Amino acid sequence: MDDIAIDVNYLWLDLRVTETEDSIITMQQEIKTHQISVTELKCNASYMEDRHEVARGRSLRNNIRLIGFPERAEGSSAELFLKKRIVNKKLPNFFSIEHT
Repeated sequence: MDDIAIDVNYLWLDLRVTETEDSIITMQQEIKTHQISVTELKCNASYMEDRHEVARGRSLRNNIRLIGFPERAEGSSAELFLKKRIVNKKLPNFFSIEHT
């Protein structure tokens, strides 16, 4: 009877070890998949940061800064403010206001 109990315990332990090994193998495969995903996401993030810097640089280059006007003097419409102050002062028509 003791031999049967030992054999059952051995079989049960063997089953548990096999299940644990299978679980470890599955987890290792998932870790590799996640590592690949993280690497791809890092590359994408780096690419997007570069694109953001390029867009930001372009945005800054297309802006103009007007000196001599008080802060927030334009009120709710910067375009109307500029038209009243600059365009309607009989200045040459060498520029237009596209966006404010």
